[in-house]
Amino acid sequence: MDGLEILDTGFVRNIDESASIGSKLTDETAGELSRLDILRQKYGKISPEELNQRINLRSETAQALQDLKATGIGKNKLGPAFAGVYDKKTGEYYYAINDFMGEIPELHPLLDKRLLDMPQDVIDSYTFTKGAGSHAEVLALNKALQANPTASIEDFMVNVIRTGQAKTKPLGMMFDRCPHCAYLTEGFKFISEGIKFAK
Repeated sequence: MDGLEILDTGFVRNIDESASIGSKLTDETAGELSRLDILRQKYGKISPEELNQRINLRSETAQALQDLKATGIGKNKLGPAFAGVYDKKTGEYYYAINDFMGEIPELHPLLDKRLLDMPQDVIDSYTFTKGAGSHAEVLALNKALQANPTASIEDFMVNVIRTGQAKTKPLGMMFDRCPHCAYLTEGFKFISEGIKFAK
């Protein structure tokens, strides 16, 4: 018999006797949403395709960082951040580290315009940098945009992780954008930071 049974514990037991192997039981707190439902209401639902893209991007970024570290690159050249960008249209991945000298390559027109138009208050809001536009996420996005100039912002997914230079900030830990990078990359999907920046 299918149905619901209210238990003295405040839980609802859903009984599905039509399951192929015996009865299938699931418990949910009566009148309350599950943690997953609360998160979906707050942040939206992720499609299975996007979930797979996120998982693959995290994995590919971590592996690319391990490969780079295996070359023997020194901490002073590696820097604190490593970024991976996935182009959903082409299936390609692009990676970058912070530019050690703070030099900015020729930027895609979208990023170049944003850099030129960056308000002074944004520039002044962050000083722990070698220069606006020289961080890993901007450089990786620049590579991706230049490789696919007809792409739109929605075609890219970005993951930024720590390179493991400090014990309190271990390798692979998610890395939030600085104010400069947040301005330059506004509108791109970042999977590696809290909702306050991710849009």
